[in-house]
Amino acid sequence: MAKSAWVKDMVLELLKKENMNASSVLNLYDAAAGNTRLVGAQVADLIDVLNNKFYVALRKIHIIGHSLGAQVAGFAGEKLVKGGKVIGRITGLDPARPGFDFDDAAARLDPSDAMFVDVIHTDVRNGAIDSSLGLQRPCGHVDFYPNGGKQQPGCGTSHVIGGAVDSFLDHAQVSFQTIVACNHMKSVAYFTASINSACAMKAFPCSNWQDFQEGKCFSCEGVCRQMGYNADQNRGNGPVLAFLQTVEEKPFCGMT
Repeated sequence: MAKSAWVKDMVLELLKKENMNASSVLNLYDAAAGNTRLVGAQVADLIDVLNNKFYVALRKIHIIGHSLGAQVAGFAGEKLVKGGKVIGRITGLDPARPGFDFDDAAARLDPSDAMFVDVIHTDVRNGAIDSSLGLQRPCGHVDFYPNGGKQQPGCGTSHVIGGAVDSFLDHAQVSFQTIVACNHMKSVAYFTASINSACAMKAFPCSNWQDFQEGKCFSCEGVCRQMGYNADQNRGNGPVLAFLQTVEEKPFCGMT
């Protein structure tokens, strides 16, 4: 199992939720962005073995990736698709922006990489200077933007959750003082909390954060979305952008 505390915490919550096998990819943050396609190919090869040799159903495979890990998940899914196989789900937790902000979907996580791709954006561009670590552009069937995907409750301008992002920052050549690492890691906190929480993180489909703040999107008409592990896996028609508010403390469910 990976050394990062957040990975261990998430795996424990997953095993508490239901009977499953969980694996993690070691040292993901020690790999430069240029190695993500290689690591993705290796993950795809492992899944291929699990499917061919151990008859693991592809529809039951769920890859959860944070930052560079989300891009690795996309490349793994892409390779499998090219081989005629599609896994059940990929969850991208604030997919890495530096080196991946391209219109070409083949160069990053995109909806074609799995039967269902859901994405949580927590550190997108916030101001004239883009110091964000996460992609702003939609890259799933459903893209969630808690608090507009920008400043997350409890995150100051220099607050950091743990040390999990240090090596990522080094490889991405982003000044530590210019980013809000706390925002980037909040996607992990939200997803982990959602696994066994009785409080659903209800999100509202909307064109943008401003319209959501102005109260234009509070009528879901039966198509409200739930952010996190228990998300409704209905892909809908085209990309769905969903917005919600969270609070600082666990389980993070805010007023919507």
